[in-house]
Amino acid sequence: YEDQRAANEKLLRDSLNKQLKAHEEIESRRLLEKEKEATIKLDKLVSEKVAFEKRLFAQQLKEMSVKLKLVEDKLNARLKAESETRRSQALWAAGSALLAATKRGENVVKVDKELDAIEKASGDGDKLVTTVLKAIPNSVRETGLVPESVLRARYSEMENVALKVALVEREGGPLPVYFLSWLMSMFLFMKISGIPQDEYDNPQKEPSEDLDTYDLLQRARFWMGQGNLAAAIRYVSLLQGASLGAAMTWRDAALAHLETKQAAEAVLAHATALGLQSAVTQIGD
Repeated sequence: YEDQRAANEKLLRDSLNKQLKAHEEIESRRLLEKEKEATIKLDKLVSEKVAFEKRLFAQQLKEMSVKLKLVEDKLNARLKAESETRRSQALWAAGSALLAATKRGENVVKVDKELDAIEKASGDGDKLVTTVLKAIPNSVRETGLVPESVLRARYSEMENVALKVALVEREGGPLPVYFLSWLMSMFLFMKISGIPQDEYDNPQKEPSEDLDTYDLLQRARFWMGQGNLAAAIRYVSLLQGASLGAAMTWRDAALAHLETKQAAEAVLAHATALGLQSAVTQIGD
């Protein structure tokens, strides 16, 4: 009986140990599963949080980039405006110097320095200034220009010679023709200061072809007195024969002067426009 009892107790203990071990294994697996599930959930939460933070950072970075771009654009615009202001001031000074040169008292005024100053002040890529400078005859750079005061003084000399050869062809003529032309200049040409009122009220872009040498010079003289060099050049350019030959030197000098003066005025207008534009830009900022 004792042996049987001991065997039963041993059997019971073994059975309990097996059940305990099996229970521990089940609990262990259950804990591992829960740990695994918890790890998965934690990883998912961490991933979602990291993704959210990345999106938030990307959005903030994008917004900062946009703001920075706005700041850069405003800064660049202001720097450009300030640069254009300085350029407009330099252009204005150079254009004013060139315009002043057309009014000096010397017989011939060298303006190569003034032209170089305009080129330098214009910077790179200013098509308007480049076009304006190209319109100035090369002779102005090479030999200078004749100022307006000298052109006025020389006009009378040119007119006197042109009148004396009004009847002579460009290639010349016999002595009697020269004498007759000189005689007519003494008696037929009346140096009347005025012109028909209609021509004064409505200046002609293209003078009438019916005007003879005396008519043309009378009108050229009138417009010279009015300070309208361009109109005087138009009439002088219509002279023919020896009169045109006598007037060509004056006409070419006057035309070079006028083109240079117009170039200076165009540069000044351009400089003013640049200055106003840069001022508006700075006010807007």
